[in-house]
Amino acid sequence: MVTNPQLQVSALAEIQIYTLTDVVPLAAVLNQMFEREAGKPSSLQPKAPGEELLAYFETLLPDFDSERVYPSHIKKVIQWYNLLLAHKVLPIAITEDPTPQEDE
Repeated sequence: MVTNPQLQVSALAEIQIYTLTDVVPLAAVLNQMFEREAGKPSSLQPKAPGEELLAYFETLLPDFDSERVYPSHIKKVIQWYNLLLAHKVLPIAITEDPTPQEDE
């Protein structure tokens, strides 16, 4: 897809969520939401108070880094989830890194 160079666009596959030990692909978090919500829209509205957003996200990803993942990020994740669900894109097939491994 071609976009205007002035727009800041990130591919879904490039977005990751910080945890205390690593990063988790956004697609994995969205799939987790899909399972938790039984394929229905999010039970929490994106405009919910920050404490509720953090508590909800902790049920999805218990070790998320609360110092680097803000309620505003969680709002976006919920909005994206609802949008992708409405367009029947969920669950998302997650593929491994296509980079070939070198033989030793």
